[in-house]
Amino acid sequence: MTTRSIHALPAALLLALSVPALAQPTPSPRECALRDDAPPETTAAFAAILAKIKARFPDAHILKIERTALDLEGRRLAYEVKLLPQDGRIAWLRFDARTLEPLQGAAPERDCAPS
Repeated sequence: MTTRSIHALPAALLLALSVPALAQPTPSPRECALRDDAPPETTAAFAAILAKIKARFPDAHILKIERTALDLEGRRLAYEVKLLPQDGRIAWLRFDARTLEPLQGAAPERDCAPS
């Protein structure tokens, strides 16, 4: 082997090993459903959910709204809303992402009362 071929071998090996690293993996359905680049229908859903929350809790402060998957495959999506009503106890609401109807009954889940 010549000196030139000895130096070319590590370069070729490095190139061959780096090609799979450049390939982007195909995202799972759950990752696609939970991505941050919200389509227009998601924006409309947020507006509809905000209207429902403001009608039910007019003086509450909305702390967070996020899309989540209710199952492991990411096929059943929901919006989880964290809000702070006037009584000072953080409440969590869940809405079905398809129908925008509240999940888990009519009462919000609440964290412990403030001390």
